[in-house]
Amino acid sequence: MAHNLTQRKDGSVEYAYAGETPWHKLGTAVLGAMTAEEAIRLANLAWTVSKRQLMTLDGIDCPEFFATVRDDNNLPLGMVGPAYAVFQNHQAFASFDGAVGDLGGKYVSCGSIDGGKRIFLLAELKDDLIIKKVDQLRLYLLLTHAHDGTAAIRFMRTAVRVVCQNTLNMALAAGGSGLYARHTRNASEKIVNGAELVGLYSKSMLKFKEQAEALASVVVKAQEVEKFIREVFEVPENAEETSTQKQQAINTVLNKFENGELNRIPGIAGTAWALLNATTEYADHMAPSVTDTPERRFKSSMFGTSNDLKNAALTAALKLI
Repeated sequence: MAHNLTQRKDGSVEYAYAGETPWHKLGTAVLGAMTAEEAIRLANLAWTVSKRQLMTLDGIDCPEFFATVRDDNNLPLGMVGPAYAVFQNHQAFASFDGAVGDLGGKYVSCGSIDGGKRIFLLAELKDDLIIKKVDQLRLYLLLTHAHDGTAAIRFMRTAVRVVCQNTLNMALAAGGSGLYARHTRNASEKIVNGAELVGLYSKSMLKFKEQAEALASVVVKAQEVEKFIREVFEVPENAEETSTQKQQAINTVLNKFENGELNRIPGIAGTAWALLNATTEYADHMAPSVTDTPERRFKSSMFGTSNDLKNAALTAALKLI
């Protein structure tokens, strides 16, 4: 189906949400806050995964290759090696519950996509962040978890610019490596407890606020804008021309930088913060990877090329401080 959320044989969808009805109008609506345990049940995620050894069609064992398989419907999710250890949905979600409660947050959506290959849990936090007293950011904690062997269990802080719904996902750890646990036998020991996650979040958000305020205090010159664009869109300095698609993307970002709704107001206009947000708005709403279908927008913005572009923009913008 177009939405790419996992749909079960009985027609139900592995998705639950609180608040506004999502664009696809599917999943379980929840009144009030959810615990992680309730989220798993309401989003139909109370299934387990097992690792099963592969063999050739003629019966030869392949000891170095295994499949991850959903136990409820025997759907293969991915291929992994012998060191891979399964980490169940309830284990990943439970590690999130204490931190969300301590931060005064509430779960707003959770579900699975691509048949259960990837699981996500998003919590909205109680306090917004205001940059330069005019730019409101809504704050979230995001947990992502892959059963197909392509990604670790990862925690991120996410800021959404309220007016234009731009998102910026940021690693919950110093150095940009993120807070994560790989699927190894001791993964459960590496998952942080709620108190540790709260501490990391608080430090990370304080640092982000400082960075955002600093970016909004730097008025960028024309040559700095050009340098930013070249870095983000990977345009060599000696390049005489760029592809039509890339040039269109650059023109869109520059137009948003100069004419975007929030980017024109005093305190924001002409700053590195405006330049960053012009790029994130393009990445979330106008890039080719997000304009095809809404489900591609979600996947690309949170996990794919759109998210990569936003991370590159943040890195480049911080160099302007």
